[in-house]
Amino acid sequence: MIKKYKKIISLVAFSSVMLVSSGCKKTFPPLPDKVEGASLADYNRGCNDIDSPYYDANAAGNSDCKYAYVTSYEITYYPDEDGNTTWDFGFGNTTNADLILNVTVLSSAIKVMQGAERSNQDSNTPAFWNEAREIRLENKVYKWNLDDYDSASPNDPISNGTFNPVEEINNGQNNGTITTVAGGSQLVLHYIIK
Repeated sequence: MIKKYKKIISLVAFSSVMLVSSGCKKTFPPLPDKVEGASLADYNRGCNDIDSPYYDANAAGNSDCKYAYVTSYEITYYPDEDGNTTWDFGFGNTTNADLILNVTVLSSAIKVMQGAERSNQDSNTPAFWNEAREIRLENKVYKWNLDDYDSASPNDPISNGTFNPVEEINNGQNNGTITTVAGGSQLVLHYIIK
């Protein structure tokens, strides 16, 4: 009788294991475009970070993300007169504007760049401000302000504008510069991708 119970218990145990294992069998879909010898890391490609010019909403990971970093700022030209007069009063031969350039993140007013004064800058001669820090450009709206510095009175606004660097790069300005024109002035951002 004990042998009979052992056989029944063994049969029930075996049937239970088979039932559980067949009921819990998992099937996983194959990886897309499976290539012989490819690893999981090979399928974790792309860039799903919206701050990258290489953003892809369908990317599986971030292994291919690269970003734009500012190397310098350039004012190529600005209006040569403040209304119908020169920018400065003409002490000596200084009738050109003394340029100050500021760049901020529009939504937060965080200063990204505050340029040193470029004294008596000719309106059609490019003025450059090099960026010593690695400033990563993000998918945000930035505002730039160009002013004429006045030591005795408030600065005179010359021009201001806005831009989104990631959108500009994605819209074809991917040659290492972003150009934005506003208020008679042209700002060119020089950048690298890394």
